[in-house]
Amino acid sequence: MYGSRNRCGLSAAQLTDGPVYSRVDRWGHVGESELHIDSIAPLLRTILANGGLSSADLYSGHSLRRGFANWAVVRVNYLGRPR
Repeated sequence: MYGSRNRCGLSAAQLTDGPVYSRVDRWGHVGESELHIDSIAPLLRTILANGGLSSADLYSGHSLRRGFANWAVVRVNYLGRPR
């Protein structure tokens, strides 16, 4: 189910059970429960704003999914196969 890179990341994180993406509170404490779907957009906006993007508030979880989908289509068309 997981690709070799993901398995390597899971091994490095020493994850044996529980969610792959755990919630993190504002003080940096990792929680036992999974990252909530409604947390993705605010997290993405914070990362983009901290990176200096002035229009970070315009981005959403959809932006992230669409960007990945576009990347995947271009990669398959260029290489002729997924890698």
